[in-house]
Amino acid sequence: MSKRRVVITGLGLVTSLGTEVDAQWARICEGESGISNIERFDASEYSVRIAGEIKNWDPTPWMEKKDLKKVDPFAQYAIAASDALLADSGIDLDKVDRNMFGAIIGCGIGGFQTFEEQHSR
Repeated sequence: MSKRRVVITGLGLVTSLGTEVDAQWARICEGESGISNIERFDASEYSVRIAGEIKNWDPTPWMEKKDLKKVDPFAQYAIAASDALLADSGIDLDKVDRNMFGAIIGCGIGGFQTFEEQHSR
């Protein structure tokens, strides 16, 4: 077994409750779930019509507009969350041994929106 240590130095989130860690925690503590009717597509043919959608998403603080069509929303969320966790950590990347530095990103099914769009074409 490895004796390496892992340290969590920052948090970054993009969820149906928002992108700010403190604001999300407050909303969770107030009992909000972030689950609502699906708006991104017509879900009337499905038995489930609710989801934790990320609404009013604006990726332009993290990406150039010209690149948006090239990057699936799940990757846009990951970029935004990574930027937030780095800012939250206070780490100066110029002073870090980058061989000992990294981030873990969790994603259930990344790129599915692009997969569906391309399948339809």
